[in-house]
Amino acid sequence: MKVHDLTKASVAGKIHDLKCDKVPFWAVYDGTKKAEFRINDRDYQVGDHLVLCEYQDGKKLNNELLVRITHMQTGYGIPDGYVMLSFAVCW
Repeated sequence: MKVHDLTKASVAGKIHDLKCDKVPFWAVYDGTKKAEFRINDRDYQVGDHLVLCEYQDGKKLNNELLVRITHMQTGYGIPDGYVMLSFAVCW
């Protein structure tokens, strides 16, 4: 699953490449993981896309997923500088 060739021409918003460990990667893939708590160091916005690159033991594997940010939550007990991102799998 390689998404980068498709994403630059076909999606709106920014595209963020993120490393994703094997277990959470496959949880996103099968639909059981739909959110991520992250440092907000990339100015994430609703409508941006994340390319999740599967990693194991620090080594990049061959799988990638494209997800779209559908909701962002700050405040309500979330520390300053952090965000809860909800997303939907695109491909």
